[in-house]
Amino acid sequence: MLAYGWEITNMLVRASRATGESDNYFLFTGQKASTAFATKYTWEVPRTAKMVYMVAIGGAGGGAGGTAAALSNNSGGGGGGAGGAVIARLIPAFMLPSVLHVHAGSGGLGGTGGVQGGSAASAGSNGFLSMVTCSPSSVNEVDCIIMAAAGNGGSVAQTGGTGAAASPGPFAGFSLFSSISGTLAAGGNGGATGTAAGITYTSTFGGVSGGTGGAGVNSSNQTRNGGAINFATSFSCPSVLGGIASGGRGNNGYDFISAFFRDMPWQLFSCGGTGGASNSGAAAVGGAGAHGGTGSGGGGGGASNGASSVGGAGGDGGVGAVILYAF
Repeated sequence: MLAYGWEITNMLVRASRATGESDNYFLFTGQKASTAFATKYTWEVPRTAKMVYMVAIGGAGGGAGGTAAALSNNSGGGGGGAGGAVIARLIPAFMLPSVLHVHAGSGGLGGTGGVQGGSAASAGSNGFLSMVTCSPSSVNEVDCIIMAAAGNGGSVAQTGGTGAAASPGPFAGFSLFSSISGTLAAGGNGGATGTAAGITYTSTFGGVSGGTGGAGVNSSNQTRNGGAINFATSFSCPSVLGGIASGGRGNNGYDFISAFFRDMPWQLFSCGGTGGASNSGAAAVGGAGAHGGTGSGGGGGGASNGASSVGGAGGDGGVGAVILYAF
């Protein structure tokens, strides 16, 4: 749920400003799915429009599952998924076709946790890019007006997913363009034998974030907390705690609009899900990673050790989105 009554849903949403409702704001969001471009829309450019402002947010990567080992053995937490790139473009309406085709990228699924003596943990899936194109069938960059790359999934080897660099695309010479590279939203590493690395934003925040890693457990069977997401007080954003040992689930990321931008519904921010805590003992289950907010990565699953123990599942990456504003 967004602050100021603006909610993300898996369908076309008409956003409302604090000063009154407008038919010129549109929000398209993807879905959590395993196929690219699971959600497609068409949008007719209003005949009265002089300019169109576009924002695209790539789908985020899912967190990896936590590993499982025998008692008194080290076991590592899954890496967090990366957030998608954020792209904005302002373009004259006369440069556009009358109908645009919107692809809102899916978020990557979280990986499965490992089973002691059985199946191995799996990595988080990559998200899918979001774009606005001139063609209903082509996803080639030459046909794209705007394209936001997706975040990669977290690794079972305790490595957080990497974000993708932004590309200006073929319309760069005919519009005003800005981008925030997904590399600013890399996922946090899972803990190899202890507390997972958190993510802290002190001076630069790109609007989306990676998910944090799941915690590991060491050969002394000590369990630890999942990684947390922290913001400097200047951002006015609530921090998100990781899962609490032993075996606590991470906390879901969230979408929000800063109080400074509440009259501008395209100013969307979100943060990733946090990692699960580790666990130890017979049939112990590591904490699951949590799901990311829109365009933000999923948290990694917590590790476990002990007979028949199971690692925590990774959290799903947040869906991508496209925001269009005609004026």
